[in-house]
Amino acid sequence: MLLDVYEEHNKEFEPLVGKGLSFRTFQKYKTIKGYVAEFLKYQYGKTDIYLNHVDYQFIKRFEIYLKSVKHCCHNTAMAI
Repeated sequence: MLLDVYEEHNKEFEPLVGKGLSFRTFQKYKTIKGYVAEFLKYQYGKTDIYLNHVDYQFIKRFEIYLKSVKHCCHNTAMAI
């Protein structure tokens, strides 16, 4: 599941804070996971999805969500 992957990623990177990974970068990782969770509820009414459902359409909808609902600028949305 998609959010499980984010959670695993964040758990793996948390011990690296201060050892090559800034606290701010780690906070961004957590924020992105939260945005994905919110998007899943907003767009699909789900709490998680299988990874094989992440396709171009999903990514494009997430980009639009970031720009229109979360008010991220273009560069921020592209960086996420």
